[in-house]
Amino acid sequence: MQLEKVMYARLFSKLQVGGIDLKNRLIIAPTYLGYAGAGGTASPLLLDHYRLMAASGVAMVVVENATIDHPTASGSERTLRVDTEKAGFLHTLAAAEGQGIQSALRMTESPAQPGRGEYSAHGAPMRSMK
Repeated sequence: MQLEKVMYARLFSKLQVGGIDLKNRLIIAPTYLGYAGAGGTASPLLLDHYRLMAASGVAMVVVENATIDHPTASGSERTLRVDTEKAGFLHTLAAAEGQGIQSALRMTESPAQPGRGEYSAHGAPMRSMK
């Protein structure tokens, strides 16, 4: 039990990274779910999912892969889109941030180069993990 206390002592402590305040060190990584509506819109199911994730106690939710070049960079018809205001991706981020947490969005520019464009919710580029 003592070892566990030492190993996880900082897990629930506050942290500041690049000017962003996190209430703890728990972050939900982007995972493609296919919950977007037809054409890549933010469906009620997708929004409910991110509200639940945000309410789980994590400090940040990174919204699943989204395309900025539909249909060229879309993996499917249900890949979240950010290339049109009608897609509603801002509602997805707002669903997460409405719980008082940080959010970010993972965007893909081309299927040939996945992960080229990763941006925070506020538009600041994130460092590539190459």
